[in-house]
Amino acid sequence: VIAMKGADQSLQDKLLGCMSTRAAANIRDEMEALGPVRLTEVQEAQKQIINVARKLSDDGTIVLAGRGGEEMV
Repeated sequence: VIAMKGADQSLQDKLLGCMSTRAAANIRDEMEALGPVRLTEVQEAQKQIINVARKLSDDGTIVLAGRGGEEMV
């Protein structure tokens, strides 16, 4: 939730659009309830998400676009 506080509205909409209406509403409520958050906290939370995504990519669990791999056909 903290990582999303620093995301622009279009990214928030995209992420929340992948969730059920109820889950998205809960996330929005949590973001609102947090109030102002230090930019360093937001950046740290975003870094943690990036690290997890990279590990999942390295393990072959997910595929990240633009990860420098060879094009598959």
